[in-house]
Amino acid sequence: MFSSLLIVISSASFVLFLLLGIVSLFKRTKKAKWNFLISLLSLVILFIATPADQSKPASEKALAQAQADVSSKVSNEEVESTPSYSEVDKKNALQIESLLNKYDKEMTPYEYQGNGVFDMMKADKVDDSAICKEIQRVNEKYKETIKKINSIKIPDGLHNDLKYDLENMLRSANGYYTSRFIAYEHLFKYIKESDETHIDTVIQELTNAKAFSKEYKMYVHMLFTKTGLPDELKNKE
Repeated sequence: MFSSLLIVISSASFVLFLLLGIVSLFKRTKKAKWNFLISLLSLVILFIATPADQSKPASEKALAQAQADVSSKVSNEEVESTPSYSEVDKKNALQIESLLNKYDKEMTPYEYQGNGVFDMMKADKVDDSAICKEIQRVNEKYKETIKKINSIKIPDGLHNDLKYDLENMLRSANGYYTSRFIAYEHLFKYIKESDETHIDTVIQELTNAKAFSKEYKMYVHMLFTKTGLPDELKNKE
């Protein structure tokens, strides 16, 4: 728009001052020289503005076309890169997730007991032997759960994307329970030996367990985006 306006003004100035220059030339006035110079300057501006104005629509058109081509290419790539999963693969993947979820629910009351151990340690009336028994009971369940997780087998021929999520779910679930198990093992040793270095290990392992738990939830979410929610979660919605 600015270029078009500049062309109009330059054209008008060129014609106007050219005519004034001719008139001044015939009248032999001093203004003739300035009128011709201004007219020449207007002509130069006109030549500069014209190519820019003519090329602008072509540039805009080329840019729009390029953007359309890129958008089309990205759209096609997304369609091509979005894998399709068979119903059998989805079912097999969700069965493993359901199994892990089952073990988690079985472990929940024991985890509450494990957390209660710290409250027991603060109470003066609870003796160390009672606390140690509680820790052993919790850790026996952790050991059992870890063994169950390690026995889970991913079906052969499962789609690689689903296999990747399940492998990481198993790894992070194993890491979570193992870290908690080690933490309570060192808590048990601390009660028996009164060695403060065991407390450092307890804190570190509980921190590791928290990180594994967060990682596990991430891979569960990734799996559900590919398989859809399992029936028990659909019913809750």
